[in-house]
Amino acid sequence: MKDADVYNYLSSINLQKLNIVFCEHMNEKSRLWNFEKHSHNYMELICFLEGKTRIEFDDKSISVSMYDIIVYPPHVEHQEFLVPDLQQDVIAFGIEINSSVNINSSFKITDRDGALRWLFEHVYSECRISKIKSPKLVDAYLQSIFLNMIRYFSASFIENTDIVDVATSFIHKNFSKEIHIHQLTSMVSVSPSYLNRIFLKKFNQTPMQYVNDFRIKIAKQLLDTSGFSIEEIAFNVGFNDSGYFWRVFKKKCGISPSEYRKDKHPNA
Repeated sequence: MKDADVYNYLSSINLQKLNIVFCEHMNEKSRLWNFEKHSHNYMELICFLEGKTRIEFDDKSISVSMYDIIVYPPHVEHQEFLVPDLQQDVIAFGIEINSSVNINSSFKITDRDGALRWLFEHVYSECRISKIKSPKLVDAYLQSIFLNMIRYFSASFIENTDIVDVATSFIHKNFSKEIHIHQLTSMVSVSPSYLNRIFLKKFNQTPMQYVNDFRIKIAKQLLDTSGFSIEEIAFNVGFNDSGYFWRVFKKKCGISPSEYRKDKHPNA
């Protein structure tokens, strides 16, 4: 399921009509866990404060651990498998929702900044601990949870495009200089593994493979149109080692730079 599908689903929910039907703080010994395959006629949200589990649904499996939130839309069958001998600590809600869109899959959110955990804890405190209950405050917290989830999936499928655009723009302008993966990641404020993942998704290659491919593209243009030597072209496109340039070029193009130039200009 695509992030855009989850975003559209969450955006369709009427946040003025959220009705909490249960609110529990559970550990691994709680009798409230249901380890059979099951579904609900309401949405269930579980915030993992500690521990981990594996969720299975529709022949798929996802891992959930500390600082993750798992969301089961209404009527989506799922089954939980806690990791044995590991302490579990979760807050779980059941919420009746009003939505014009249906989806048939569970989904996970990683609570990077702790905002969702804070909201879950305050909903639980207001529902189960506070002596003076405030339904309006609970409604406000629940609406904030949903707004944070909407923002999470909006960022996931919109900002990835921005990240790639910023990184590729930098590469196109600076290909003749040294480029390292940490330059790119610090510029867009993501980890190397995350940047690799979104480049592989869009281009089927890592950022550094993209750098070399772009350099070879420019090198071919220079071989076609300039009188620069192979060594000069290698330096001009960002390869400090002409031998490495030769190897990368031949692997990419199937022939050496000099053979490529000869093919293009047989009478030169």
